[in-house]
Amino acid sequence: MPFQINPQVQTLNALLAIPNEQFVIPPYQRRYSWQRKQVIALFQDINSLSLDQADNDGHFFGTLLLHSFTHTVFNKLEVVDGQQRLTTLSILLKSLQKAYRNSGNLQKANSINTFLKCSNFQDGLPYNKLILGNLDSNDYNIIINEGNFNDITNQRLKDAALTFDELLDGLINKGELIDDFWQKMMGTAVIIRLDVGAVRDAYKLFETINNRGLKLSATDIIKNLLFGHASKLNDAQILDNVKNIWAEIISNLDGINNNNTDVFFRRYFCSLLRRRVTANGLIQEFKIWYRFHVEGADVMGLFNDSVDIVEEDSEEDDNENIELEVPEDFTINKINILEFISKILNASKAYHKLSYSKHDNTLVRKEIESLNKIQCEPSYIFLMQFMQLDTPDNLKRTVINMVSSLMLRRHICKKQTGETDQIFSTLVKTIDFIEDQEVFLQQMKGIIFEKEHYPSDEEFKLSFLKYEFKGKAEQRARAILEQYNYSLGGGNNELYIADSSLVHLEHIIPQKINTQKSKSEFGNWEEYLGINSTIKHKTYVSRIGNLTLLAAPLNMGISNNPFDKKKYGYAQSEITMTRNLLQYPEFKFSEVESRGELIALNTITHWRIV
Repeated sequence: MPFQINPQVQTLNALLAIPNEQFVIPPYQRRYSWQRKQVIALFQDINSLSLDQADNDGHFFGTLLLHSFTHTVFNKLEVVDGQQRLTTLSILLKSLQKAYRNSGNLQKANSINTFLKCSNFQDGLPYNKLILGNLDSNDYNIIINEGNFNDITNQRLKDAALTFDELLDGLINKGELIDDFWQKMMGTAVIIRLDVGAVRDAYKLFETINNRGLKLSATDIIKNLLFGHASKLNDAQILDNVKNIWAEIISNLDGINNNNTDVFFRRYFCSLLRRRVTANGLIQEFKIWYRFHVEGADVMGLFNDSVDIVEEDSEEDDNENIELEVPEDFTINKINILEFISKILNASKAYHKLSYSKHDNTLVRKEIESLNKIQCEPSYIFLMQFMQLDTPDNLKRTVINMVSSLMLRRHICKKQTGETDQIFSTLVKTIDFIEDQEVFLQQMKGIIFEKEHYPSDEEFKLSFLKYEFKGKAEQRARAILEQYNYSLGGGNNELYIADSSLVHLEHIIPQKINTQKSKSEFGNWEEYLGINSTIKHKTYVSRIGNLTLLAAPLNMGISNNPFDKKKYGYAQSEITMTRNLLQYPEFKFSEVESRGELIALNTITHWRIV
């Protein structure tokens, strides 16, 4: 049966001028994610148009796919596709309104409310023409109602609004007319509006449109396949449940991996299949698994078309072709769609707690915090499944410490990152032995120690003493130094170091020693450190032996002062390892080496799997 659709080619003026229509971005859609470069490109595309229609090839805003419910005096239209563009254009409208008001054209500024607001004839009150999902709703309202931008949590929304304000100011400063830009935006560029009445048609059309060369995120494709399947079951309650569960999944993943939810789904499928899944292979892997494991999926027609996937911040990848070979006696106990999406929901909850270091038990939470400082995110492939299990807290601490030990050693020894996903995908198999803790841990160790995945103490120490803890690796240094300090205090759980906003990573020999400003304000470290100090400094300054932790006010107070003066700040510290620096009569490169040896011994002992 053909789609029941009503396609219309409209200007933005025609699209937004209908007073009793409201566009609703449902909570299951992803957050606003356009970057500054995309915002600028849209602005420039509009501005490059000619006011003479004959000179234009025309600018195409893209397709807006809407699911229209029963028409009433106030029509709410669910945005199935096009929410990013529609949101961006609405923010641009708001910036234009402010630009007109600032230029003194209050009449024009007020008229833009026609496109930003709509009316419910039943109560006569104005409402936003566009309603964003739960996660972005408050931020969008701040922009539209000109509230305090400092309260906006989605930096992408804030950046879009500020960028448009900046670009319009630039036009005005160059003497260009914003009236011209207004006409190009509202009357020249066009958008294709597709109204679909049946929900199953909306998701099928979404898939068809986006299989024609446009790029989608893997998350969007998975969402659409699930919604499309649910819509074909002729049970409105199932579809509503799938939508609600999906919205909760997206909420759990909010703010993680720069809101690139594809990372979660790739890792989830690594854990589900217990082998590495690449970004390019994710959708095909999903379709194959889904077809044979979820009831009713075999009649969906999911497996003929290919799609291009947006790969943002993807890890190492390869273009592998996946072929399915099914034995004749192949049988699987299938689950229904709600059971499947509920499993994803539970994994997303565990993933959220891992990412934000949440746990009811303080000691388990500290282990997770350390895990995250070491930067062990690939381990979530395994841990998102393990942390769902009802196991004792002491076992959780043991397992997390084993994972941290493996990852810290691999990071320091610069082992191939491409192996990491496979290691943790394979570790998921050990969960089958969870009923016997001793067997479970032995199975874990068997996988960790095979194929030289786990660097030995000797290999680790050699790399550790020369490793440069700079950039993102500074967080690893924090984890190491916190554990070192904890051990100096006897390991009695009495003292823990506060977060990085309160306690800074201090370079004992300063990061800058050869600038004239540093020398004039603080003293001549070059001369103090001796021959070839500038060359040696680059090698030693970021090594672990030159690093300690110090309260922010004390750290700012001592700055790049000579070591003798820094001691006054160290003396005020409550951190044991920092106060121990008072024992050094001087601190030069040899002291960096000897202190590094002490920290290395502690680090090897603590982050060791035996």
